[in-house]
Amino acid sequence: AAPGAAAAGNSSGQGQGQERASYRKTGRIHADVLATACPGVDFKPYQLVGINWLFLLHQLDLDLPRSLLPEEAFRGRSAKEPLRLNGVLADDMGLGKTAQTIAFLAYLRAMCPRKYTHLIIVPASVLSNWENEFEKFAPDVSVFVYHGSAKQRGDLRAEFEEEQQRQQRIDRKEGREVGVGFVTDVILATYTYWEKETSDVDLSLIHISEPTRRTP
Repeated sequence: AAPGAAAAGNSSGQGQGQERASYRKTGRIHADVLATACPGVDFKPYQLVGINWLFLLHQLDLDLPRSLLPEEAFRGRSAKEPLRLNGVLADDMGLGKTAQTIAFLAYLRAMCPRKYTHLIIVPASVLSNWENEFEKFAPDVSVFVYHGSAKQRGDLRAEFEEEQQRQQRIDRKEGREVGVGFVTDVILATYTYWEKETSDVDLSLIHISEPTRRTP
């Protein structure tokens, strides 16, 4: 659990309108409007700083110019491959890093439904904790847990692709733009699968769910 976040009252539909206005006019997340994305949660001031910082990085969406970085930073990359600006939320243990990350993703979902699928890679020992924290802080965010034996993961990939194709048929029927077929807000997995010889098979789940935002 993330002890820095405590229970509070639910927000109203008016708060959702305020949140959208906040997104357009200031590009900042405020405590009174964040409640629409994480109902019943009252974040501490330092947690709001962290959530706003994550949101700022998302809005900047910057490539780092090669001229400002040593060549070692681009080792293993092609000449045209950019180096993205990323960030590390490095609060001390117990200050709610998980809650801040979930709140940021929930906020993006509230502003742009069915747009992003975020990939979260965690150690297997905390996989169930992340799943529980999503239910606690952002119950409306859909989470697809990719974990299990080789056979179980194969079944999960088939299930994911089947749902993707079903969503594409629905989009086509309702006259919406047909993309990759939105299935889930978050794919939650462990990094050990990508260290195995079968990693190409596991990575196929990411390839079929593009565009995917990776959130290690």
